[in-house]
This record gives sequence, structure tokens and C-alpha cells, in this order.
Amino acid sequence: YRFMADCYRLENEIEGVTPGFLYNVALLNKNILLQYSSGKQNSQKDSFETQWIDIQKKLKPGECAIEFVQYEKFNRNYLGALILKHKGTPVFIRIISVEQLNSFILADRITVEKAVHSDNSSYKNLLYSSEQLGKLIWPDQLMSHVADADKIYFSPDGIFHNLAIEYLFPESDSYELYRLTG
Repeated sequence: YRFMADCYRLENEIEGVTPGFLYNVALLNKNILLQYSSGKQNSQKDSFETQWIDIQKKLKPGECAIEFVQYEKFNRNYLGALILKHKGTPVFIRIISVEQLNSFILADRITVEKAVHSDNSSYKNLLYSSEQLGKLIWPDQLMSHVADADKIYFSPDGIFHNLAIEYLFPESDSYELYRLTG
């Protein structure tokens, strides 16, 4: 955990290099968690050697992959996105702090955190009817990087596991979104 947190302290420090490194860290982290949660020990060495360049080779023109990550930086948790296209190097975008997202008020003092953890269907409806929430999760900076894609593959992390963020995607009629989970 400390290693992962230390890696994200480097965000955006070395343009073009750090986002690729962070993408590889995210892949390694998710692979470890996937194997741990499944209870299976994969003895294949190459299961831990997948890197962003391997994923990029599988992307076709018009496709992009987003690794959402929840990470700690200076004792605060943040959500970020590592965006990978058919060509070029990955791009890292800090989205929002987890605290800001959880405390975002949807309506009538109902916060995102309360709605996510509630069994009340009207609270859930508040989540998916909020354009402002969609703009927090899919900010303009992120949207500008995926604007030329028509297929977006994404892997959630943190609170995004509990939210169907694909239903909060602006302009969802113009894109095909594919949630990738283990």
C-alpha cells in the first residue's frame, strides 16, 4: 500500500513518463487485488508483467482505455483517471478527492455517500439523475481526452465500484462504454 501511495505522489511530475509508470502501477495493483480476492495463486510470471504498452497494442483506432484509480496523496484520498489511446502515451488526470465526492449534495441534504450506501431507491435515483455528479466524475479535462473515441473501455476503482458511472457519462449516445471488472 505504501508503495502505491508513494507512486501517486509523483503524479504529473515527469510529463509523458509518469503517466505510463502510473498506468503500470495501476495494472499491477489491480492484478494483485484480483488474485488475492479470488484466492488463486497464479504461478504464471507474465500475469504480473502486463504493461500499458501491451494494452495499447490491443486498442484499435477510435478506442481508448481508462484505468480509474483511487490513491492517497498527502493523507487524502483522490480519484484519478489514466487514459490510454491507440497511439501516444498515457495521460493522467486527477478527478476529485473522495471526500469531495462523498460529501457532494444531490438534493435535500442527501450526499453521494448516503445515496451509495442506502437501500432507498429514491436516493439511488438522485445519483443517476444528477448532471452535476456526472460532470464531477467525467470532468471536461477527461472528456477532452476521449472526445475522438467512439469506444471507451474503463476499469473502476474505489467508490466507482459502487456507482454505475457509465450512466453518468455525458453524451452517452455518442459513445459505447464497456465496464471491465475482474
